[in-house]
Amino acid sequence: MTTQHQQAAGDAQSSRRRPLGLGRWGETLRVGNISLVYMYVLGFILFTAWVPHLWLDGVTQRSILNISFAVPAILAVGLLVPLLAGVFDLSIGGTMESASVMIATLLIYDHMPLWLGIVITLAIGAFIGIVNGVLVAVIGIDSFIATLGTSSVLSAFAVWRSGGIQVTGFKPSFASFGGGNIGGGIQLQVLYLVIIAVVVWYVVEHTSVGRYLQATGENQDAARLSGIRTKRYIFVSLVFSAVVAAFAGIVETSLIGAGESNLGSPYLLSAFAACFLGATQFKQRFNVAGTVGGVWVLASGVEGVTLALKSYAWLNSLFFGVALIVAVGIGRAVEINNGRVAIRRRAALPVAGGPPQPGTAPAPRHAAGTTAKGAG
Repeated sequence: MTTQHQQAAGDAQSSRRRPLGLGRWGETLRVGNISLVYMYVLGFILFTAWVPHLWLDGVTQRSILNISFAVPAILAVGLLVPLLAGVFDLSIGGTMESASVMIATLLIYDHMPLWLGIVITLAIGAFIGIVNGVLVAVIGIDSFIATLGTSSVLSAFAVWRSGGIQVTGFKPSFASFGGGNIGGGIQLQVLYLVIIAVVVWYVVEHTSVGRYLQATGENQDAARLSGIRTKRYIFVSLVFSAVVAAFAGIVETSLIGAGESNLGSPYLLSAFAACFLGATQFKQRFNVAGTVGGVWVLASGVEGVTLALKSYAWLNSLFFGVALIVAVGIGRAVEINNGRVAIRRRAALPVAGGPPQPGTAPAPRHAAGTTAKGAG
């Protein structure tokens, strides 16, 4: 009976805390949960009023989708997996550069068929991921240090392999690998993004692999004690990230028509900014929808300000740098707030043997006496 009273009191207290007339939708639509959506709507209204003749042009929106969005989103979705496992992969930029130079030299200098060049380049990406996995999961080097060192080595390799110059001379068929039109001015790279994002989303949200990845990232020691092979999941996550980064390098190389040894550096910051910004959305952890949405909102913001101010050289780094700082700050604030809420909830729980809480029935005297007698 006491338990029923406590449950009824708890339900009443919970209903008082819930926004009237909103319920679950109120929680879903609150600013802290989907602020990306509100940011994009406000930005869209701002740029519509500021530069309507440019912003509302379909060419502008397709340009954002095909040029500023697809490849960074592919890279960010790949980076999402090791972040879920609780490790960083700072080598994704170097992996993109190595892949760009390798696919260029294989196709142009060695005259390999396109499919074989892609397979070899992706295999090199997998090898990079294996090296990162050994350094981090097997040897135990901190992921930040290990992948930062790997990135430097890869950048040096890309410069050496390319001779420090652009590698050009692709056949027209390679340009269609990433830039082929699938309808409505949308390019193949967008389709690649959709496929990769859906696969990662399904694995993360609907399989035991995704649950184990999240458990590893949240508390590696607890996950290991519960029987999860945490090192294996960290290892595989780094291999996956490297393969996706290599694929992103191939796609970007097909779009610009040249292998470049400095291709990946600008993408590193945007990928991390999108992942951390997306982690504050929808599920309050790293998730595919938040990451892809983060890339879209950031890319749209950069494009809109560029159209309005006629400036681009310094804007990209500024925009993504500020976004990364803000995203991490928001995440930290949410973490502190959740901790305070948890403390208040524990303090509100009835203490065993203490005075009855409001709305609860006192324990029957004969039950207390029986318990004491039994204990004695």
